Amino acid sequence: MEKETRKVLETHFTKDQIKQRKGSWGKTLDYIEGYTVIQRLNDAFDSDWSFTVVEHKILEDEVVVLGRLQVNGIVKEQFGSNQITRDAQTGKVLCLGENLKGAATDAVKKCASLLGVGLHLYGDVPSNGKTEQKAQALDQKPTIPTRNGNGNGDSVTPKQRKYILTLGRRSSLDADQVDQLCIENYAVPLDELSKSEASMLIEMLTA
Repeated sequence: MEKETRKVLETHFTKDQIKQRKGSWGKTLDYIEGYTVIQRLNDAFDSDWSFTVVEHKILEDEVVVLGRLQVNGIVKEQFGSNQITRDAQTGKVLCLGENLKGAATDAVKKCASLLGVGLHLYGDVPSNGKTEQKAQALDQKPTIPTRNGNGNGDSVTPKQRKYILTLGRRSSLDADQVDQLCIENYAVPLDELSKSEASMLIEMLTA
């Protein structure tokens, strides 16, 4: 990829482009809206790129899609999800099409992040534009306080962790990208997932 193209992709978004939403465990997460990411891809590649929904799955409470972004011989795949909207009284699904559209948009954004779009939202980025390397290996204990450090056994199990990394490799995701996927969906890296979150992630990766 040309240096100038990468520079366009990795340019930080402005404050008015960055939105916020509530994440898990009371955290506030920064995010970029889908049309903003699409405009960034258009600017970088002169609109010469394509996105395809490879497959989709409708679960009990959410829809999950596997999306594929292709540009200049580069192929990136990522999962996107969207909560199913139901009537508060009857529980009837209101608009499944919109939920699928939302999941596809989520997949576009995650595929674009693998090209450098919006990476500064997931951690500190030095002035040279490269994401700061992790200070420790994934198999070491994280330095930030864990949510499950009370000894109740609710943390992701070694077996779950190993299986998630295996599923990630099958989808061409390295350990850092799996961590990023966890942060995007659960606001914490892989080692900070609970058992239930790990189970949901496994279901999403095998969808």
